[in-house]
Amino acid sequence: TMVEDTVKVEGIEKAAPVVTDLTEEEKRLAEAYDNYLKLFPRGEKSPDILVAAGGLFYEHRQYERAKTYYKTLVTRFPDAKEKNLAFFSMMNTYFQLGQYVDAELVARKIIEMENIPEDKREVALKRISESIHKNAEKLEQEENYVEAGYEYLRVFRDATGDVQFVDLALLKAGAAFDKAEQYNKAIEAYYLLADNFPKSKYAVPALE
Repeated sequence: TMVEDTVKVEGIEKAAPVVTDLTEEEKRLAEAYDNYLKLFPRGEKSPDILVAAGGLFYEHRQYERAKTYYKTLVTRFPDAKEKNLAFFSMMNTYFQLGQYVDAELVARKIIEMENIPEDKREVALKRISESIHKNAEKLEQEENYVEAGYEYLRVFRDATGDVQFVDLALLKAGAAFDKAEQYNKAIEAYYLLADNFPKSKYAVPALE
C-alpha cells in the first residue's frame, strides 16, 4: 500500500509527520518480508514484497526505512511493473524527510515515464514546485539568503503543475535578497511579482 502524504508548502495544507511504532503483528510481518528478501533477493515475489514493506513503514512515518525498500526495488528491478509505484512513493518519502533536491529529481523522472496515470503525473508536477519552494525555505532557515533567493526565483521560472504560491515565492525571493544586501536582485524579484501578479495580495507590499 502507499499512503498519500499531505505535507505541502507554507500557506497550504500541512500535516505533522508523527512517527508511530509497528504493532506486534506488523513487526512479525516486517520480519517475514525481510526473511523472504534475504532468501530470495531476486525472487519472483520480491518486487511485491518490497512495495509492501515500504508501504508498511511509510504508513508509520518511518520514512528512512521505507526509502530503503523503494530504492532497492527501482535499482534491483528496473523493469518491474511495481517500479512506477515505487518511484512515486520514493518521491514522497524524500519530501517527508526534507530531502527536497532528491524529491524534485525523482519527480522529474516520474513525469518522463511512460504509462503514468494522469492524476499521478499531476501530483509529481506539483511536487516539483513544492520541493523547490521547501528547499528555498530550508536554505533561508540556514541563513543562506542568496541561495534561498535564487531557489525562490526557481519557483517562478521552473514551477510545474497547478501552483498557487508562485507570487508568495517571489515575495520571499525579494526578502531573502534584501537580507543578503543584494538589493538589485531584490528589486528584480519584486518587479517580477508586480508585473506577473498585479492582483496578488503580495504585489503591493513588495513595492512599498
